[in-house]
Amino acid sequence: MTLRAVLAAIRTPTWVVPGTDARHPTELAERVVRVLGDGHLAPVSVSSGLRTADGPASAIAPALRVPGRLTMSPRTVC
Repeated sequence: MTLRAVLAAIRTPTWVVPGTDARHPTELAERVVRVLGDGHLAPVSVSSGLRTADGPASAIAPALRVPGRLTMSPRTVC
């Protein structure tokens, strides 16, 4: 099974967080969203300046707190 087929088979609502560097290009996140069965581009991005595990969480958390910002049930966001 190809990676594309595996991604297309995922039916759980999924946020894809775009990066902003060469290793994690935004364009790749956009392509993954189009292939996922229920993919959504997160309304934030993660930059190469984030160096610890707390960094991405700090970048994403504010978007999770804005009413109406989620396109899926908050229970599905991990």
